Amino acid sequence: MSGPPRAAVARGVIRGDFAIHPRTGDVAVIDDDRLSFARRPLRGGPTWDRYSEAPLVAVGIHPPWVITADEDGRLVRWDLHSGVRVETTSLCLPPRGLSVDTEGHIAVLVPGSVIVLREGTQPARIAVRDPVQAAFSRCGKRLAVVAADGSCSLIDLETRAVVAPLEVRGQIIGVAAGPRDAWLLTTAGGVHRVAAFGGRAELVRAAPATGPIACSAIDDTVAFATAAGVTVMRVEAHHQRSTAWVGALEVTGIAFGQPGHLAVKRTIKGIVLRDLAEDREYRINL
Repeated sequence: MSGPPRAAVARGVIRGDFAIHPRTGDVAVIDDDRLSFARRPLRGGPTWDRYSEAPLVAVGIHPPWVITADEDGRLVRWDLHSGVRVETTSLCLPPRGLSVDTEGHIAVLVPGSVIVLREGTQPARIAVRDPVQAAFSRCGKRLAVVAADGSCSLIDLETRAVVAPLEVRGQIIGVAAGPRDAWLLTTAGGVHRVAAFGGRAELVRAAPATGPIACSAIDDTVAFATAAGVTVMRVEAHHQRSTAWVGALEVTGIAFGQPGHLAVKRTIKGIVLRDLAEDREYRINL
């Protein structure tokens, strides 16, 4: 069982994962066995902390739940408003990460496969070699999975089968769902775009990536880590303009929050939320 609520306080280094909801801006953070949640943190919304029986590995948000996976193979749904544990599912394998989409799909990465869950359906285990990262398409019908060897597989969620590889030149570092159901892939050679069902890759930006990538759910704004910093750009703009800031070696996570806001997780300063329109930065303390 989870322990009693503890007050959320400003802390230093956040070692675990984080998630931010793309429409509400709600934030969830895990650090060892602690789950912290804040509703609309820039508006001073309510927060709560809960504690797991084992160290937490990954976290996602799909209202009305916060979803966590722990080292002992438990997938837990927490009530977003109260922090009450609603449901626990045993995965029988230690998870490496998870991805959540707006339609309620949950993809949990475990050794040798991806487990796809959706309320009201039986879990599906799909064989994928050594998965380390996953992203759902915007339509919710496909899942791209990056393996430790830098390859990327495309899964059809209706047939629950691997249908095609997503191929680019070089090893793939990160993947994100882009506009028009295309995929955005980062390599040491830059950012590439691949059509919804695979095919020839198009180089969008020749800026060598060094870390994670994210794309806004409402337009074609993309953010990714390079040696020069976090680069933000429009994928489909005729005259691409970009901005960069912070040292990319510090960045371990990137995600878009409510429109115009980008969350960046740094190894030293924790999570910062950047207002892209006003070019202002806020630190999230959980």
